[in-house]
Amino acid sequence: MVIPQAGRIAAAVVGGLLILASVSSVSGTLIVTRLVRSRLTRWIDRSVDWGYQLATARAADYRRRDRLLATQAAAILLIQLAAWLVVA
Repeated sequence: MVIPQAGRIAAAVVGGLLILASVSSVSGTLIVTRLVRSRLTRWIDRSVDWGYQLATARAADYRRRDRLLATQAAAILLIQLAAWLVVA
């Protein structure tokens, strides 16, 4: 299968933009000590928050809800790492 030159250029541009987004997100999350507005990081944080809200809505007592929410920060970081690997 032969891909036209324009298709290769478009794929290269999209790939480059994905890598730039990933590098920006990684540096903003791991290096910069202040708030950085990365769409990827914000999207993952909101998605994980939504999932945890669904999970804790069914928890009847405080102890169970607290045990679930204690894992939220680790889940955000692990999913963020996985997203960086997928994007880059």
